[in-house]
Amino acid sequence: MLYLLLVLSVFVIGLLFWLWRWECSSFVRQIDRIPGPPKVPFFGNVFAIPRDGSEFLHTLHLKWVRKYGRIYRTWKGTSAIVSISSPQHVERLLTSQKNIDKSSYYAFLEPWLGNGLLLSSGEKWKKDRRLVTPAFHFQILGDFFDVFNRNAVILIDQIVNRLEDNKEMDIFPLISRCTLDI
Repeated sequence: MLYLLLVLSVFVIGLLFWLWRWECSSFVRQIDRIPGPPKVPFFGNVFAIPRDGSEFLHTLHLKWVRKYGRIYRTWKGTSAIVSISSPQHVERLLTSQKNIDKSSYYAFLEPWLGNGLLLSSGEKWKKDRRLVTPAFHFQILGDFFDVFNRNAVILIDQIVNRLEDNKEMDIFPLISRCTLDI
């Protein structure tokens, strides 16, 4: 019994030491400079996230945007998540050649989708992108402007028809349909 207590004590002390080292790491200090809700050690903000549907999650996101701003951070366990709601910041992030490495969350898709343009990163992504880019040249895309414009008008009409007193609405199904139509 005493041996089990000793092993458990060493494990708990080791865990607390790891947590202290992790909390003091430069990565955590840099991420914590971004405003966001307070985190619980080991769990982050998972207790604030709803388990019963995305509607509440959307409401929580809006609440955090109002409270912490258009860029805020949360923690899922020991993984940092930075949420960006500003179109200008999203544009800078998406057009940057600096941050093209994929998140570890993409790893579960690799057995199904392979390591093509969608999932590759770094030099392989740059090489694959150079091969595909000519297919999207403006002269080639110019032939499709009529299709783009026609479907954009349909999308705008559908959005306008669903607007109610400046309330928020989910446009994902409309965008998905428009994308498939194009």
